[in-house]
Amino acid sequence: MAQSTFDFAAVPDERPHPIIDPAPGAYAELAVEAPLRRTFVYHIPAALRPRVRPGSRLRVPFAHQNKTAYYLRAAPAQEVRALAAKGVALRDATKLLDEAPLLDDSLLALARWMAEHYRCALGEALAAMVPAGVKRRQRAERIAFVRLAVSVEEAVAAARDLAEHAKHRSPKQAQLLSALVALGGRARVREALAAAGAGRQQLQALERKGLVHVWQAEVDPLDLYQTGSAPQPPPEPTPHQARALARIGADLRLRRHAVHLLQGVTGSGKTEVYLRAIESVVARGQAAIVLVPEISLTPQTAERFGERFDRVALLHSHLTEGQRADAWRRIAAGDVQVVIGARSAVFAPTPDLGLIVVDEEHETSYKQDKAPRYHARDVARARARLANAVLILGSATPSLESAARVERGEATRLEMPVRVAGRPMPPVEIVDMRDECRRAITLLSRRLIDSLRETLAAREQAILFLNRRGHATFIHCPRCGHVEKCSTCDVVMTHHRKDAVILCHYCGREQSPPAACPACGKPDILYHGAGTEKIEAVVGRVFPAARIARMDSDTMRDRTAYARLLGAFRRGEFDILIGTQMIAKGLDFPNVTLVGIIKADLALHFADFRASERTFQLIAQVAGRTGRSSKGGRVIVQTFAPENEAIQAAATHDFTRFARQELQHRREWNYPPYVQMARIIVQGPDQAAVKKRADEIHAALVAAWGVTAEGEHAPAALFPFPPAPCPVAIIKGEHRFHLLCRAATSALLIERLDATAELDRAVTGVHVVVDVNPVHMM
Repeated sequence: MAQSTFDFAAVPDERPHPIIDPAPGAYAELAVEAPLRRTFVYHIPAALRPRVRPGSRLRVPFAHQNKTAYYLRAAPAQEVRALAAKGVALRDATKLLDEAPLLDDSLLALARWMAEHYRCALGEALAAMVPAGVKRRQRAERIAFVRLAVSVEEAVAAARDLAEHAKHRSPKQAQLLSALVALGGRARVREALAAAGAGRQQLQALERKGLVHVWQAEVDPLDLYQTGSAPQPPPEPTPHQARALARIGADLRLRRHAVHLLQGVTGSGKTEVYLRAIESVVARGQAAIVLVPEISLTPQTAERFGERFDRVALLHSHLTEGQRADAWRRIAAGDVQVVIGARSAVFAPTPDLGLIVVDEEHETSYKQDKAPRYHARDVARARARLANAVLILGSATPSLESAARVERGEATRLEMPVRVAGRPMPPVEIVDMRDECRRAITLLSRRLIDSLRETLAAREQAILFLNRRGHATFIHCPRCGHVEKCSTCDVVMTHHRKDAVILCHYCGREQSPPAACPACGKPDILYHGAGTEKIEAVVGRVFPAARIARMDSDTMRDRTAYARLLGAFRRGEFDILIGTQMIAKGLDFPNVTLVGIIKADLALHFADFRASERTFQLIAQVAGRTGRSSKGGRVIVQTFAPENEAIQAAATHDFTRFARQELQHRREWNYPPYVQMARIIVQGPDQAAVKKRADEIHAALVAAWGVTAEGEHAPAALFPFPPAPCPVAIIKGEHRFHLLCRAATSALLIERLDATAELDRAVTGVHVVVDVNPVHMM
């Protein structure tokens, strides 16, 4: 049998303690930051004991290294005596790393739940909760600012004097002063210098003349998302909003745990429900956490929440480590009312948590793809239960897992089936691209081109969606049939014309585009397929006067790029926004009256049982970006599979129809949400060794599941699938096989996995990953 997660174990020491220390608290159970599913007993030196408490971090010797460990509790005396009786040495913790514990009892309990539910190391779960900047005691960087030290009128006169008067002529200083006036009299030094094309010398000269004042300050990341416009008064709740708030408010007033699935069509006002629910939480002195799936949603969310609440903190990966650390410390001190962030914000150390909101709860980006492989939606559910808090899961297209929880009575569905102000859902027109291809049209249909022309003529905006980045998606030789693939991954290389590279989107490897076929040397190599970069080029040729912006991971490289681009699009500085899934949800632009979805069936071809669900969600979410004002809107869906049931249901905005059909398929084939699933990935550089290890694990799983290799004596829902190559069979030079295991309940799944000792046996050169409740199958 495999050891349970919380077994005690001692770490060998060359210098055993001569006697057992009898003092209270002399020994402790610690979770070490290491991929081992067990805890360890260490001796706590007398000098450290007064300051060590649950949640404290300690430096400890571990094997031949020094590691960080988290104090869980004092080790029971009988356990210590039992270890001593066996002659096991107990090593000393060497250093206390923090003045105060970083994690409270509720987060320690949450980490224990994660370690059990996701079958991960407790130390890894605890380490994931604390930002790196907090561990390193970092602070937010100080930013240089400049402002006018004189009135605007005096600054304008001084700039004119500097530009024209021969005695004082300093054109660069004049440009800098004028730029500062144009920026509103105050700006970051870097922005002012860039706007003026000036340097530090000109800035220092203006400061010596008493015309400007320069200082440094730490920046609140929330400032990035303030538009400067006057806050609008909160709208009156619609009848559906009022009903939802009444149900949520009853649980909040009683401070009882409850889970609500807020299912509202796009534009129905789900965010206003979040805001009003949080207002009631804050009024009682509690705090709330709001999770968003994409950083691109943060600017709009931060702006709206910043208008309604005084103390808002952001936690996401596009902040500097110092900014995240500062926000985390403010939250822990109880100085924050609302925390907004991506999946890791679910661990925000709020002292008195009253509400968690998971917006767009269906999004797969809430799932962590490395250890600990947690899903923020499910962690939020566990945290709300531990904190006796309310959980709101919001979506226009809920995950089928959440829909099934409603069926089982584990959550309450709150429906908002109409848009605010009674605005209609946008009409959706499906274009059969098979007909277009017969006319040699492959990217933009005639209908979409005509609709774009009408939109531009009306001075309105359009969004074009394609969930694939790059220019050409594969490179092919028509002579010999060669397809250019990554040399270390079993995937084709994507052409990025702007950067003049071909790139592997799995390992990041890049190289120059081939001028001729690498296999046969013939020069007529072809670039096929299309990503967002190619769509941008095509649209630019068809509409040369249009102002076009592109939003994908190739263009959003700067920490503030999201806020800048979305702000510019909102202000009407661009006519057409082209992007991947980061523009598919949550964004609200009243002047967008056209959405075009290119290759709507792209996700249908993935080797994944959730392919239809993701297709429906993407189409429905992207379609919801238009028609959100009195101007109305329309949607053009281009597809080679117009009869597909997911596409048909999305075109009619009919979640109920889609869910009924898809859930029936899942039930028949014993897939989630009707069973719990784990995906076991076996990988390594030697294909034969990987296959052998996968076969050994499968045999052990079959034994643990209590079935024969042919699946006898057990229902199909409990039969472990035999190993097969992953859809992407090689990544970074490592061959990959996977096995899928299913069980009726989560507890049974973990029990059977824990009973499979073969999973934990180390084999040189082969790595085994256990992903509980996976969301990707590639």
